[in-house]
Amino acid sequence: MHGMANVNDQMLGKVSRHADTRVINLAKGLDGTTVPSGLIKLKNTLSGLLKLLQLNRRAAMYIGLSGGMGQLFDLAFIVVAKMQGRAVFVHHHSYAYLSKSSKLFAFLLRIAGRRCTHIVLSEKMRHFLLERYDIPGSAVVLRNIVFVPGPGAVNVGRTTSSGAVVIGFLSNISFDKGIDVFFTTLSELVDRGIPFKAVIAGPFSSPEVESFVLEKMQEIDGVTYAGPVHDESKARFLAEVDVLLFPSRYRNEAQPLVIFEAQSSGAGVVATDVGSISEMIDSERDLLVSAGDRFATEAADYIGRFPDGEEDRSAFRRGVTQAFAATKQEESDQLDAILATITNS
Repeated sequence: MHGMANVNDQMLGKVSRHADTRVINLAKGLDGTTVPSGLIKLKNTLSGLLKLLQLNRRAAMYIGLSGGMGQLFDLAFIVVAKMQGRAVFVHHHSYAYLSKSSKLFAFLLRIAGRRCTHIVLSEKMRHFLLERYDIPGSAVVLRNIVFVPGPGAVNVGRTTSSGAVVIGFLSNISFDKGIDVFFTTLSELVDRGIPFKAVIAGPFSSPEVESFVLEKMQEIDGVTYAGPVHDESKARFLAEVDVLLFPSRYRNEAQPLVIFEAQSSGAGVVATDVGSISEMIDSERDLLVSAGDRFATEAADYIGRFPDGEEDRSAFRRGVTQAFAATKQEESDQLDAILATITNS
């Protein structure tokens, strides 16, 4: 389950604890079929609109907004909801229409009108939204940290060790996500004589990327591939990682859950300054790198000065998890306020 679907599923669970809910899933039936996805979504949209027309008009509508042309389907629901006088809550998960202007999204905003609340991932996203578009409704910030389990939620029995730093890469494995930069960083560590172990997890985005990774694994010692990981296997993977590298150059990067998940496990994070990542990074223990050619050098500097010895590394992990827990608690108050607004609209 990818990030947006994960958040949608968790929001459903949280809203359901406060109010009666009905779900309209436009992705229903997309897996394991040869039927074009557009036709399936059109069918789901028509049946979903019929369901919406039959529901109590006093109930609010929450929608996880698509990043691209899927907004055409989202727009249909917003039109009907506005005709019914419903309050609308739009949750944003992408920078696709923020990194460049979108006429479709601008039109959707006008239709959504003033009785629409926009839920955004960061102050940066809110600033981009207000700067690029004339928003008639309000925009509130809710960071994805509230959807990540707290430290110790999954007991994986990690044993803190000393010696070689364990470096992790967990993502859809692609050049946009920076797998080439990950290996450049490892080469920099080899040149400096800094000991490390590296673990990679996630699905390959293409045969070309898979070939690249397998070739690089032959060139650099100490690199293993764990395959796609989910749930407990993901928790175990992150529990063994000392430093997560996230060298993304993906243009539509928003607020990747994996960074919060790594922090929840106690790992340090080195990430590029794309999307809303700048507001995820703990300046005391993590490292934010400006997009460009400096990632490998700065990441190697960070790894080179990473705490050595079991006691120091245990203290580092405690500091990371404590900071994560404090931030999650602060953000939970905002989630409670948003849930109250949705269920009382």
